[in-house]
Amino acid sequence: MDVQCISTNFGINNFKAKWNLNNRELLKQSPLEVSQTPLDTMFNENAVVKLLTRLSDFLGYKPPVTKTQKYIAIMKYHSIMALRRMADRIFMYSNNSSIRSVEDIFYNIKEESPEYIDEIAKIGKTTKNKFIVINSEDKVLEKVADSGEAAIFILNHPNYNKDKFMYVIINSLLSQIYVAKEMQKTCPRPKIFVSRNMLKVVHKKIGEIYKKMGMIPVDASITHKNNSFNTAAIKNVFTDFINNRANLFIFPEGNNSVYKDKPMREKIQNGVAELIQKAVMFKESVRVVPISIYYENEKNNLGKMYIGVPFLFANDGKNIICHLEEENSEKISLEGKKSTSQILDFLSEALQTGIAKAKEQI
Repeated sequence: MDVQCISTNFGINNFKAKWNLNNRELLKQSPLEVSQTPLDTMFNENAVVKLLTRLSDFLGYKPPVTKTQKYIAIMKYHSIMALRRMADRIFMYSNNSSIRSVEDIFYNIKEESPEYIDEIAKIGKTTKNKFIVINSEDKVLEKVADSGEAAIFILNHPNYNKDKFMYVIINSLLSQIYVAKEMQKTCPRPKIFVSRNMLKVVHKKIGEIYKKMGMIPVDASITHKNNSFNTAAIKNVFTDFINNRANLFIFPEGNNSVYKDKPMREKIQNGVAELIQKAVMFKESVRVVPISIYYENEKNNLGKMYIGVPFLFANDGKNIICHLEEENSEKISLEGKKSTSQILDFLSEALQTGIAKAKEQI
């Protein structure tokens, strides 16, 4: 079956308005108090921090071939890590009081408590001016919440520094929906797979906060990847996922995202397909939500996000069956050993198509 047969409709409309972070529409039916939250410090990057992160982005990466290029690549890597560490320390110093408050919040509540989801829902609720552009009218997140099932969210990885805001925002929006539906006690908790290099860069205190917020370190190296480390990391959350206790957030490009000129299909890694193949052995169906991110230089704009129509994967006893979660979507039987490649075809095309749709949003 040609890939195009399943991917003709990744979404319906483009969102034509800005979603301000302090928009409380999703919480209007909830008594949740959002007058002030120290979690807003997540967005408090001063001019020096922004300059240092831009410098680290500017250095970029190209695959080394000669010995000289390999030496330069190593020097660039250490320079990028140094700039990121410096930016993190300045961020720590300028937000020390708020960071201590965030630390207190997450060390005094348990992950399984309703208050945990309340706190994640609050993020950005008092942040003035900052906004994202998102196709909220398609109500994909509401449908995910209504299902009561855990989902796998896959995101493209256009910018190491800016992407951290986007997975914080998407979790805040989803948690706001859970709060409005009074599902804080039973809803899946966020588990976000991030490069362990990120946790090497940040201060230990911030790293612990990130882990409390659901971030799981994995080895996303381009070469010499530690697969045993990743297997252990995934194993710890897989049981929670199949029992609908954890939503998984994955950047399937990993560190391949540095290859800016390559198409998505060449960057997306096998791990996400292998995870889906394993999950359908234990779950009646596995919902995979593609989220495409695009950035442009506009004041206070944290980014554009397009949430695509989810895929549903299931096992009929012989093959993996795949279809889009929309009316009259055709079910496709994946072909045995080729199923890994086919899953990656579907997901990479969904992300690539979503990037174009995100870019078009006003």
